Amino acid sequence: MTFSRALKVKLIGWYGFNATGDDLMADCIRRLFQDCADQLSLRLEFDTDTKCHLAIVGGGTIIGCDSADIWPQIDATPAPLAVFGPGFRDMGPEACRQWQGTMKTIFERAVVAGVRGPLTVAALRKWDITSSASVIGDPAIGFRPLDTNRVKYQELESGTGRPLLGICIRHLKQPGFEERYLDAPETYARFASLIPEVLRYYDACPVFFSFCENEYDSDTMGARYLRDLLPVKYQHAPIVDFHADPMRVASLIARLDYLVCERMHPAILMWTLGKPCLMIDYQYSKAADFLAGIGMSEFCLRSDQLNVDGYMARLARLESVRQKVVREARVTFSRQQSLQRSLAMKAIVEAVAYERAAYGKSM
Repeated sequence: MTFSRALKVKLIGWYGFNATGDDLMADCIRRLFQDCADQLSLRLEFDTDTKCHLAIVGGGTIIGCDSADIWPQIDATPAPLAVFGPGFRDMGPEACRQWQGTMKTIFERAVVAGVRGPLTVAALRKWDITSSASVIGDPAIGFRPLDTNRVKYQELESGTGRPLLGICIRHLKQPGFEERYLDAPETYARFASLIPEVLRYYDACPVFFSFCENEYDSDTMGARYLRDLLPVKYQHAPIVDFHADPMRVASLIARLDYLVCERMHPAILMWTLGKPCLMIDYQYSKAADFLAGIGMSEFCLRSDQLNVDGYMARLARLESVRQKVVREARVTFSRQQSLQRSLAMKAIVEAVAYERAAYGKSM
């Protein structure tokens, strides 16, 4: 299959907006597709040009009612389309009906279709969009932990030797910009009640960090608001500066021992690193979809059902079966990564066929 020309690949998703989870997924997708191309002695060039040989609708909750935003990029790209690890954003029956036809067209065009979890599969079937999508997990499960220790964080050098509890909470700069299960004041109140209990449970030191800073979100602002609600002895806990570098932030996650977090991808990284944590679902069943895909639904709690007793009981349950959970998750991640690789290979083969046909026409 060797030829000298490079295949041009376009990634479609919420990339480049200082949202580390999305950029981490893009990094994992690029690495996986490049690895597959290397096995076929092919060169890939990732670009934003619509004149590509393969378009990848990547991870994130970007199908469903967000199809309105990604459709223009898809419609302008005649190349083969790969749906690779996204989740379904359900904003109600009216919105779903409005974009049902567009979503069906996306999946009809797709040469491969893999989604984040079984809840997305169920939603696609419910709205008669497709019944052929397979569960391949989140693209971020392909994160390579070998890169995690390259950054030193002065904020973490406490010298106490105690475990580190990472804390990340989402703050919307524009209230009402996105629907959530719980409004911001109540979210802060529930986290402020919960975090001291988790710190005592692990005898841990708190570390706040940001996973997203842009015109819509600021986890740093969320950290400041939340920290001020905690007991005085925690109000000087470090807030790690945000860096628009997925591998740098992943290096931070690798230093943590446990996590209390709204954001989904820090928790996914913890799971891939063999440090499972409870996940808090705050909108669109994102965390529930991911955990259902690895058979760990019992370790997900919705933010509007969050209370200290319920969380601590679930945490005790997780700790009691931690080694078993780590083993089973590792097996599932391996299976999902094999599925991802298989779909990536198939998509590249389709791209080669498209490129050859297009090149032949231009001769």
